[in-house]
Amino acid sequence: MPKKLFIADERMLQLMEWAVQKGIVETETEYWERIKFGRTSISNVKQGTQGFRNYHILNACKLTGASADYIFGFTNSMLRKAPIKAIDLLKQAVSAVEHEIKSK
Repeated sequence: MPKKLFIADERMLQLMEWAVQKGIVETETEYWERIKFGRTSISNVKQGTQGFRNYHILNACKLTGASADYIFGFTNSMLRKAPIKAIDLLKQAVSAVEHEIKSK
């Protein structure tokens, strides 16, 4: 009976399937090559005797836009949120000030 996989390993396998499905890579083999993970080690991961290293996870995040928080199980949202630009923060602040001035 295989071991229960660590959540990061489960999600890295799911991410590979998603990347192929979305056309980020054409094949599973291409995914493993792009994240620098030996294709022959996949069976070890699936059996729970080997896990992905930090640099594999980092490479997968860079390749797919996935969030490391998702991979490690801190969130169920797969993709990283785009960072808020300084101009957008400034617009929000101006809007908040204008609202406060109008309400007085």
